[in-house]
Amino acid sequence: MSDQPYGDIESQRAAGIAHHRELLTDLPTALDRDKAAELAWLSEYVSRYLLAPHVNSLLVAALSEGATNADTIYRAAAADSPDDPMRALRSARHALHIATLWSEWLEREPLEQSFQRLSAAADAAIRFALDHATSVLIERHGQLCDTAGRRIDLAVLAMGKLGGEELNFSSDIDLVLLYRADGVSDGQHSLSASQYFTRLARELIRHLDQHTADGFVYRVDVRLRPFGASGPLVVSFNSFEQYLETHGRDWERYAYLKARLVNADADPDNELAGLLDRFVYRRYLDFGMFGSLRELKEKIAAGVKRRDSLDDLKLGPGGIREIEFIVQSLQLIRGGREPQLKKRRLLAALDALVALQHIEVVPARELADAYALLRRLENAVQGRNDAQTHRLPDSDIARTKIAAALGLASVPQLLADLSQQRNLVQRQFNASELAPSQPEPTKATAWPTEKVALAATLQALGVEAATDIAAGVTELRQTATSKRLDALAETRLNALIPLLLDELPAQATPLVVWRRLSRVLEATLRRSAYLALLLESEPTRQSLVHWVSQSPYLARELAAAPVLLDELAGRGSESAATRGDMRATLAVQLTHQASDDIDAKLRHVAEYQRIGRFRVALLDEGGALPVMRVSDALTSLAEALIDTTHQIAWQENLARYGTPSSPAFAVIAYGKLGGFELGYGSDLDLVFIHDATSPDGMTDGLKPIANDQFFARHVRKLIHYLTYQTTHGPMYDVDVRLRPSGRSGLLVTSLAAFARYQREQAWTWEHQALLRARAIVGDTALCAQFEDVRRQVLVDAVRRDSLCTDVAAMRERMRTELAAGGPDQFDLKQDAGGIADIEFIVQYLILRDAAADPAVLTFTDNMRQLDMIAERGCLDPSAARDLQSVYLAYRQTQHHRSLSGADSVLDGGRFADERALVRGLWHEVFSP
Repeated sequence: MSDQPYGDIESQRAAGIAHHRELLTDLPTALDRDKAAELAWLSEYVSRYLLAPHVNSLLVAALSEGATNADTIYRAAAADSPDDPMRALRSARHALHIATLWSEWLEREPLEQSFQRLSAAADAAIRFALDHATSVLIERHGQLCDTAGRRIDLAVLAMGKLGGEELNFSSDIDLVLLYRADGVSDGQHSLSASQYFTRLARELIRHLDQHTADGFVYRVDVRLRPFGASGPLVVSFNSFEQYLETHGRDWERYAYLKARLVNADADPDNELAGLLDRFVYRRYLDFGMFGSLRELKEKIAAGVKRRDSLDDLKLGPGGIREIEFIVQSLQLIRGGREPQLKKRRLLAALDALVALQHIEVVPARELADAYALLRRLENAVQGRNDAQTHRLPDSDIARTKIAAALGLASVPQLLADLSQQRNLVQRQFNASELAPSQPEPTKATAWPTEKVALAATLQALGVEAATDIAAGVTELRQTATSKRLDALAETRLNALIPLLLDELPAQATPLVVWRRLSRVLEATLRRSAYLALLLESEPTRQSLVHWVSQSPYLARELAAAPVLLDELAGRGSESAATRGDMRATLAVQLTHQASDDIDAKLRHVAEYQRIGRFRVALLDEGGALPVMRVSDALTSLAEALIDTTHQIAWQENLARYGTPSSPAFAVIAYGKLGGFELGYGSDLDLVFIHDATSPDGMTDGLKPIANDQFFARHVRKLIHYLTYQTTHGPMYDVDVRLRPSGRSGLLVTSLAAFARYQREQAWTWEHQALLRARAIVGDTALCAQFEDVRRQVLVDAVRRDSLCTDVAAMRERMRTELAAGGPDQFDLKQDAGGIADIEFIVQYLILRDAAADPAVLTFTDNMRQLDMIAERGCLDPSAARDLQSVYLAYRQTQHHRSLSGADSVLDGGRFADERALVRGLWHEVFSP
């Protein structure tokens, strides 16, 4: 590079514009001559083609058509050169590329618009060339059709930058060429599908790649096809799928992450999208990719150290490839579990990673800014002479023009900005979770594999039950599942066991911990990627040991569903998410399931429930959530899942029967769900209502049925879906016995019938239950109407003359029939002075005073009901606070015993003072 100082950009620009303005005398009048002159000064490529009449006339159209309508320009070029498709392709390409530079350099169009312009130009060129080559081939050899009579076309799969619609100015286009079915063409000189599409592929490549007097269109690279350069140029969908399943390697998953079909009509059944999604992404957190990605990262890191790579914008330190690796590695690892990460465009994927809390906002912004500068620089470097280079030129004038193209004040500013951004990228690349791990220090304990020797080693370290633990390790290695492991999974297991044994000497109950760990490991053997996760991530491994030692519930959940190990891998919790947030997340995730694959959707919903419940339990067991917030979170989760399954069932029934003439429907929550007190294993107490009261109402589908029949079938289907049987039991247990007339009543009733029953036939205990009822899903107007009915019934229909006797008698009956404690025990829920007594006191006071003061009916949960009756003078405020304190203490104890697998029966000495307080208040309230 010259030692002379860089020239002043403004003076050089002025001189350059003046010089080129004199040369551009024959420009179309629609083009701004000063801007054209400036662009010609900035780019020798522009200067070379700008005066070509078949180019500049198209340029006018390209600038007016916008970023995506490139097909129009190719059609216009074909009209200008009807007998020369090669010239038409090149003229249109030059016009579209010059228009991109014009918009990016002169109009300061955003980078993503440039990506869009360049990618749309390439897509249109491929389609134009393919259409022409296909029409020629059909004339000679006929066409191929499938058994349904549909024409079979060559499918062009774009890879890399083009696949991600992020093409740079002078990039190769990486293509994989496929066809969806075999057969024989129907022309006079027929060809097999393989012969036919191989000829077509060669013609497509020639049209795009061949240099003529008008230049070239795109350099075409097809080496990413199955078996690379040694494989056939074109393969069928079936062969492609077999290749990916049998031979597909991890680096190919990385490559196919951006794959996109350029001509969608070549795959009318959308086979490729599903095939590629299954290959690229795994349904579980894919830490099995860590080893492969680490190798790739090390290759990238080694490559940047070569002297010839130091100034490379793409491959050098802090370059484009490092940014792509940071983002795409996280997409590969997590995209199967989080469909929001399935983005081809890097900046969109980066936004999704931030939204999911996998990258923090500030580092993500740094990456985005660096990516924008590097990609704009890449376009500027390549746009000077349409050259496939990623290096800043050495000459002062060339660098001055590049700085001017980017709108920078000087070359030193350009170099300073570039250095700063690359340093930020390199720091993030080096610090990423896939950075080469440092060798672990030699362990103090060498764990033998033979049972007796292992027991002796454990015993020497003072580990209790050493013989039993050693026997357990041996049994794990000898299970049928362990014996069927492939070599990689066996290696992972053998490496993981010693790391877990290292944790046992510090445990208070090492045998208990090992047995829980072994159950988790045995379940994990079927998905060896989770073995990789535990090997790769020491924090995850330590978290596993900690939680299985502390919580029998979490240990059981992990053994039942190894997918929950994902939640120990540093993922942010969604426990505080609202029902709406959860519903929206589920809706997005379910769009990735086939619309008619109900079982797949229900499996996904059930898995979402298990994961959501586990996240709450992690915070709960860690002391981060009080019991009321635990119940709130579990209630929101249940409501989101009820809403989602209702939508699945509803759409299925609409498709089958049509829409009811009166379609309003609602789900009413009772009990713990209605009272925001749901626990980990709580039933869902549900009642279903509709507003179809006309006996003649029918659905409007091809198979019409009566409205009430429709709603009955919908409710049965909804209950079936909510009780979906996973491998470890139902998603929820649903109890519908609180509906009008109980077991003998209709499964779903009209709101009018519900109101009539509540006013005329309901028992006092049913009005008590109605206090905790609320509409949670369905038609908004019907939900509001239900609340009006609830309030009216509880104000007007309660039999207050016998209320005190009825409530007390029902409570006594419950104590007799349901209390499980013995003489020296205390049943936390059912014994005198327990939870049920508090609930009955509150319910009685509200029902007693609701006619005089309906405001007491506002809430459905016990804590806010106590606040309200104290505020409205139904109960002394100090007594209400005492009841709230006792109620929370009881619920906290009940909750923790449930997590540990224990029942609600305590030693008789527990809560003596609290029980006495509740019994005393009971006597005050219910004494005659």
